Amino acid sequence: MPKRKSIRRVESTQVQGADSWVEFTAPRGKDGRQLIELGQQEGSDLERYKLNGELLVKFVHAWNWVDDDGEPLPQLKEDESILDELTLEEIGWLGQHVVEGAKSKN
Repeated sequence: MPKRKSIRRVESTQVQGADSWVEFTAPRGKDGRQLIELGQQEGSDLERYKLNGELLVKFVHAWNWVDDDGEPLPQLKEDESILDELTLEEIGWLGQHVVEGAKSKN
């Protein structure tokens, strides 16, 4: 019997250094509308930022990321406020990989 692939692990070396990774929950068909809205939203930058944050909390399953002192960051689902501590590059990287998961054919 096949095993459904609902978690995807991606190396995050670009933004967090060697041996870092993020696991993403696979977006479902019902999530497509939110992802499309984010891509087409004409609202303020703040509105787009809030929607992006909601999507990251929803689809970032786990990570092994650290802060500037090398201490593990809490998991995003446990502490959404950690988004405020991430760099804009890290937030952009996460958002890009959520969208890539929605487009993935694997």
